[in-house]
Amino acid sequence: MPTGIRVLDLLYINDEKYRLLMTATSDGFVRGWKFSTATGFVLATQPDNEEEFVEHQFDQEIYCIAWDGLNEVLFCSQKDGSIVLWNLKTDT
Repeated sequence: MPTGIRVLDLLYINDEKYRLLMTATSDGFVRGWKFSTATGFVLATQPDNEEEFVEHQFDQEIYCIAWDGLNEVLFCSQKDGSIVLWNLKTDT
């Protein structure tokens, strides 16, 4: 992660399909990270598309994230108080 970027929130998704550490950072990104004993934490790829990373840049900083495992949706609370839904299954 570049210098000067702060982690604003993090959440571990323990669902078998994902097992990701999600971070919301001060650059407006929410990213998913996987742990490897060989390399440590690396940016995760989508379970169904290994060419696409689990990351999304929002218009505003995200201050709080929560997970709905049934629908595979990440709830992201923006600085202005609005809540954006990110469907990880469809990456929309």
